[in-house]
Amino acid sequence: MAEATAHELELALCEAYEQQRDRYLAAEATSRKIVAAYRAGEDAADELHRLQASLDDIAAINDQVGEARRQWDASGNKPGPRLGETMQQLEQLVRQLLEQINEAEQLARAARDRLVPELNQEARTQQMRAAYATD
Repeated sequence: MAEATAHELELALCEAYEQQRDRYLAAEATSRKIVAAYRAGEDAADELHRLQASLDDIAAINDQVGEARRQWDASGNKPGPRLGETMQQLEQLVRQLLEQINEAEQLARAARDRLVPELNQEARTQQMRAAYATD
């Protein structure tokens, strides 16, 4: 991107951050579904794929607006009301998403920890059956 005016930079950032906000809203909603699924002992693979797709979209938008952000940062300009509000919304959404992801991770670990002894017992049972079957 060639050198842009402060207004053009702010407009580009607003549009990009608003797109990211929409993706973060989708990601946060999906993460709540993941937590609910884990709490219910259900599979959340489809939701995990949707969450990853939202995060990939966010990263792509971030890459697209990288040069505008570098120019904005270098300019020392202060965000206007629209940009400032959008940035605050993004900050809050990121926090909420991280909380949901942390909770989902804890629930997944707890489920794994409950399964390990069961899987170990099942493996021992299979070994004993195999041993008796060869006699």
